[in-house]
Amino acid sequence: MSLNGLSEAFVHATATRAQLGALNRAILGFSVLYVALALHGMRALRSRGLLLANTANLVMRTAYSFRFIHQATRRPAAAAAAATGATGTAALPIGRFVPHPLVLGSLLGSAAVTNAAGQFLGTPQSPPAQHAMHVLLGVGCLLGVAAAVVRGEREMIAGLRSLRQGGEGSHDA
Repeated sequence: MSLNGLSEAFVHATATRAQLGALNRAILGFSVLYVALALHGMRALRSRGLLLANTANLVMRTAYSFRFIHQATRRPAAAAAAATGATGTAALPIGRFVPHPLVLGSLLGSAAVTNAAGQFLGTPQSPPAQHAMHVLLGVGCLLGVAAAVVRGEREMIAGLRSLRQGGEGSHDA
């Protein structure tokens, strides 16, 4: 859901009036399809059918937004190439929008560890010491993910630092 929200926010912030009209028509189409999927899914699978219909709706909306983002990140390169007489269009690789493999691995590992810990340590019948151990494992996983971000996402961290430094300087004026 967060991926959909972020990608749609980008579209709404950067799209022209015509592009927003196209987005609204697409969302209307996705909504009609969602209602059909939800009705059929509820009859066939009950609440799971509704969950699947919601998932399909979010996937369609996110895919539409990602397609727009991909095209939008190609436009500046195409305009620059046309201005200089260069041929071809250089695009920002979609990989720049995906976390570093080290970060993804640490997130997956953390999910596995905390899920397993919850199964064994965090049951309602567990004594407080086991709940505390579960929380400590979660904190350890959080620190592991943070370390992976610091190590794997150096470019992003440098960009955040420069934004922060730029923001601090603008308060002085």
